[in-house]
Amino acid sequence: MRIATLTYPSNCVLSLLFILFLQTDAFNSHNHSCSPGDLRKLYGFARGLDAQINHWPVAVANSTSCCSWPGVHCALLSSSPTSSSSSTLNSTLFTAIRVVGLDLPGRGLEGVLSRSLAGLDKLSFLNLSHKSFRDPIPPELFHLKLLKVLDVSRNQLTGEFPPGIGNLSGLQHLDVSGNRFTGIIPDEFHGLAKLEVFSATSNEFVGPLPSSLSSCSMLTLLNLWNNSLEGNIDLDCRRLVHLATLNLGWNRLQGVVPEVLSSCKALQILNLSLNKLSGQVPDKLQDLLSLSYLNLHGNSLSNISGALKVLQECQNLTVVILTKNFVGEEMPINAIRGFRNIRALAIINSALTGSLPSWLRNCRELRFLDLSWNRLTGEIPRWFGEFDHLFFMNL
Repeated sequence: MRIATLTYPSNCVLSLLFILFLQTDAFNSHNHSCSPGDLRKLYGFARGLDAQINHWPVAVANSTSCCSWPGVHCALLSSSPTSSSSSTLNSTLFTAIRVVGLDLPGRGLEGVLSRSLAGLDKLSFLNLSHKSFRDPIPPELFHLKLLKVLDVSRNQLTGEFPPGIGNLSGLQHLDVSGNRFTGIIPDEFHGLAKLEVFSATSNEFVGPLPSSLSSCSMLTLLNLWNNSLEGNIDLDCRRLVHLATLNLGWNRLQGVVPEVLSSCKALQILNLSLNKLSGQVPDKLQDLLSLSYLNLHGNSLSNISGALKVLQECQNLTVVILTKNFVGEEMPINAIRGFRNIRALAIINSALTGSLPSWLRNCRELRFLDLSWNRLTGEIPRWFGEFDHLFFMNL
């Protein structure tokens, strides 16, 4: 049974990047002819599909204005002459209308990703998400040196993720979520200094977290939820100063919750649920003053009293999920002040003993409280009626 998780705004980030891309690099043209080479490459891509793209010509000879095709974006680019011609043309610049963006999300396309796409050497935006592309991803795509956005999420791509992603030094957004990739995630992120978003959720990746991800100093979102990753959480947050969302839930990660996570000062969303983590919540986690969402559900953590003492110092926390941890421990009564801004608290199925703690009274913003499937005893205090915003309670 799949457990619901927080939805992350990678699609919003992608849309914003595309808008900026259109404003700075590209234009739509219905009156200009695109490069004959680009035209051939687009036709080669179309031939790999099981059905024709609406409003694309069925043959390359039928159109020379590929800039008017749905989802195709062009720009007038200048380039220097080749060395063989520079002696006669001096420093004259050549101009040509080139395809710089291919934006075809959710158009119901099926087939294989043609290697001909790699011939669109000026491509900087490639969005082929929410389709039914199958077979492995062609490694030739990683020869597109100008690529800033690559989104092939929600397809049926299979096989191991090919090497070469490190060649895309200008890449800012990479989303391969919702496919059937297997094997390890290549440890080739050293050269991706501009990468801001990497999402690879709901695949079948195994092995360790790529240590080279720590070199992506511009990273704001790292989402590897629902794979089979193993080993320790080996990320150097001292270098990931912009990381706001870290979702490593539903994997097989082991070891402890690393103290170095406290160096991710911009962290707002942290999901480490459904792994095999043990030990205690580190004291240094209280330094995450921007943290608003924390999910540690389904691990083997201990010392609930220590965990709550630490987390109450994260004053922006609004959602805390600690379910299926601290098994058999006693619900702490003393030394806990409560959570000033918390709106949702879930500590379910942990066999906790004791009574309903008085510090809950200080959680004035509570909307959702679930302490079910524990062994708490005693009466429900009258002050439970003082919560102005509470709409769900399960004890």
